[in-house]
Amino acid sequence: MLDLNQAYRLEELLRVATDESQEALSAQTLSEVKKLVRRSDALVVRSFDFLMETLEDAETGPQSRLLALEVVHVLMGKSKVFRDSLVPHLDRFVKLVLLRGTRRLQARTQEVLSDWAARYGAFYKSLVHAERYVSNFLASAPAPASPQQQQEQRRRARARRRRGSDAERERIQLVLHDKFLDIVRQLPDVKAEYESLAREIRSFLSLLDQNLELQQQRRQQRQEQEDLVEVMEEQEECEGLSMYALEEEEAERPA
Repeated sequence: MLDLNQAYRLEELLRVATDESQEALSAQTLSEVKKLVRRSDALVVRSFDFLMETLEDAETGPQSRLLALEVVHVLMGKSKVFRDSLVPHLDRFVKLVLLRGTRRLQARTQEVLSDWAARYGAFYKSLVHAERYVSNFLASAPAPASPQQQQEQRRRARARRRRGSDAERERIQLVLHDKFLDIVRQLPDVKAEYESLAREIRSFLSLLDQNLELQQQRRQQRQEQEDLVEVMEEQEECEGLSMYALEEEEAERPA
């Protein structure tokens, strides 16, 4: 499993190692990269992905591309996992360094591929084919774009992305505008529904109040009736005792 903290640290190191302002690979930074990728195969794969992303980025400068190639070359010699990650994508890798690279980058690519083919060609036949392809390509290809031309290409790429972003922003604004108009058009209907609902709620609450008041009156009437019955029963009981006392008194009188 990829440790996110270590992956973040690895990306920071690779960013420093391939910075456009660097004239050559920093031995210290490269040493830290090698120590870090030894910790897990996942970090090796992440280093490959990061370097490929760097090469694929149209805004990556020529020096950064060359430094990225140098880091790839070092890791190819240190890790079988890295070789197994790169070889299936060798065609894409070669196109990125050949078609977007300076003459210096192309020449260095030919050198490292020759080294890879000699060292690992017996295990990865595609390295031998790639080395031959690059040699033939450089023998027949026109001179690559100059740094000024590459800078212009990157400027045009940024302009195309900016136009795309502006077009997308305008599309979103139109969608939001249409939705706002729909809401405005629906407001009278919503208001009428709200007023109708409010009337129904007021009517329901009025009926509820009347019902509660009626129930309260009925409970009060029942309580009054129960109290009256209780008083009458007490009076009857008192009258009965009085009659009993009179009868006892008459019976005790001498004849």
